[in-house]
Amino acid sequence: MSSQLITYRPDLQGLRAISVLLVLLFHLMPDIFKGGFVGVDAFFVISGFLITSLIVREVEATGTLRLAEFWARRMRRLLPVATLVLFVALFAALAFVPATDWINTASQTLASALYVQNWMLVAQAVDYMARESGATVVQHYWSLSIEEQFYFVWPLVVALCAYIARKSGAAIRTVAAFPIAAILVVSLIWSIVVLRGVPEAYFTTTTRAWELAIGATLAIYWPKISWSAKTRVGISWVGFAMLVTSAFVIRQGFNFPGWIALLPTLGTAFLILGNQTPKAAATLLGKQPLRYIGDISYAIYLWHWPLIVVAKQLPQMQALPLWQFNLLIIAATLTLSIITKYLIEDPFRNGILAFGLRRPRRALFIGGSFATATVLIASISVVAARTWLREEKIAADLKEKERVAIYPKSEYPGAAALDPKNPAPVPTGLRVIPNPLIAEHDMDGKHAHCMGLTGSFAIRPCEFGDRNGTKSIVLIGDSHAMQFGTALEKIAKLHAWRLVVLTKPACPFGDFPVFWEGYLRGECEHWKKESFKIITAMKPDLMITTTGRWAVYQQLPSKERQMQGYRELWQKYIDRGIRVAVIRDNPLMRGGRNSWMTPPACVHRYSKQVDECKNPRKTALEDLKDLVFETAQQMGNVPIIDLSNYFCTTTECAAVVGNVLVYRDHHHITDAYGKTLAPYLDKEVKKLIGLPPLPVAALLPASTPAGH
Repeated sequence: MSSQLITYRPDLQGLRAISVLLVLLFHLMPDIFKGGFVGVDAFFVISGFLITSLIVREVEATGTLRLAEFWARRMRRLLPVATLVLFVALFAALAFVPATDWINTASQTLASALYVQNWMLVAQAVDYMARESGATVVQHYWSLSIEEQFYFVWPLVVALCAYIARKSGAAIRTVAAFPIAAILVVSLIWSIVVLRGVPEAYFTTTTRAWELAIGATLAIYWPKISWSAKTRVGISWVGFAMLVTSAFVIRQGFNFPGWIALLPTLGTAFLILGNQTPKAAATLLGKQPLRYIGDISYAIYLWHWPLIVVAKQLPQMQALPLWQFNLLIIAATLTLSIITKYLIEDPFRNGILAFGLRRPRRALFIGGSFATATVLIASISVVAARTWLREEKIAADLKEKERVAIYPKSEYPGAAALDPKNPAPVPTGLRVIPNPLIAEHDMDGKHAHCMGLTGSFAIRPCEFGDRNGTKSIVLIGDSHAMQFGTALEKIAKLHAWRLVVLTKPACPFGDFPVFWEGYLRGECEHWKKESFKIITAMKPDLMITTTGRWAVYQQLPSKERQMQGYRELWQKYIDRGIRVAVIRDNPLMRGGRNSWMTPPACVHRYSKQVDECKNPRKTALEDLKDLVFETAQQMGNVPIIDLSNYFCTTTECAAVVGNVLVYRDHHHITDAYGKTLAPYLDKEVKKLIGLPPLPVAALLPASTPAGH
């Protein structure tokens, strides 16, 4: 197999085409191409192979690596189109995406411009409050960030290896083999063992470096691979089968990129090994039109995602049949990609804006490239940063206004508007509270601290009311249980009861294992065991629990196994004389095309017609399995607190009730609405512990902060 420098291989362009098409089809038809996101993994392998081939061959030819020239070429290749798409995506988001997403969009645009987008997503993955934020128009830049980090660090390593090779007389490939092997092994172990089951692992550079290292390793050993044509053809087709199979058998929820990512990455490496051999898989892929798609694959990747995100915000697009929607997205993506290639990519790479690379003009090329990069990065960074700071200030001002402005309670009755006996009148013409722009943060801060962080084994019980009160209540469960903490706190303080809150996000309160990306979440098991000790020692008068509906979770056991787990765990408490009650979970708000509605975004968009933001009761409540509710129904000795009629009428569930925004995302309620449930929750709790309820008015808020 030739060791000649590889500048252009049609088969690799075909492989790029397959990779980008897998990503595109995954984003358009995730139910069919469940693992199409592995196209990104294929890109990593290809990039590692090509970049390492280029820089190692340069060292072999010249004895050194011209880093400034290498980076200049990368800047010319990548930055112009990336910056253009960032500008267009940001302004399209400001024009068409709900204002509730502007802060996140602007901050991620800045991170993308600086090629640290993946690390921002890592930070959000461990931020419980940020997890429900929708994907922005620039979220796909996370993979470009990892590649750019590789393009910066790996050439430095090779340059150091070149220096060592010159001093020692060793071959550059021999010296470079050691660091790349170390990166491959350490990163793979980090991915499989250290960060297994951790949500941020998907975006972390350290868990992805081994995929680039596979390509780099292949490039380093390339001259020593002298397989027969028959062997190359065979292994290339094996690789093709591995890559394509990955798109259908791998799916979201798997531990990725763990060992399962070896399927698409090694498949890509096997395809590269075909090396344009006649009848090899990649050789056939390198023919037209796939080769041309490979030529514009970078632009396709950049354009397709913002088009999808923006199109989903347009009612005209949402009204189309799915096949028409997808066809228009594909057509628009290809059109923009072709235009971009001829007007932006080619002129900057080797056209009028490239300045040439002839020796007398090399300094001009390098200087021009760095100057161009500085202008491009600085311009989009300034625009994104200003937008981000502006929206943050608006949000901060809104929070302050809602904290200090007081309105009479009658203007914002919330759940009282659905009181079956004496519904409160709802004044018209008022803005809802909390303001949709800040609704995602409408969660009582002190109650948030009661929740042990995901991945943490810490147990953080919170106590409210009177520690020596005549009655004691425990609230336990996941974040859906925590939603009722504010109302129960108000009840406990009013009656001088003791309330203990023991909740943990994404941990159902049942005796069954909870998994995340294929791995057992040990902190959930620890939380249940420690909570059992605390609660049985306390012997409360009532233990209240609930859990998010079936649709909230992905990797849980079967329905039967979950219900068995709920029965068995609750019975342990009942056997020790503790009464267990269940709150029926709140409705979940659905959107179009089998997606979820984001109520704050919908209410902001239809601020004058908030009735547009609703679901049929059957869709939001009755069709979605509530296994905690069903289990309690079957057991008979676990009473049910059913507040669903304070979320929905007999026919529909609205995002705004009594001028109060019910939801902060598609499945969590706002703290503001939770407070208005207090009178009705008090009535049910009093009934369970044998006390007469107070009048509803006694638990209604004396005043309510106004929305702006």
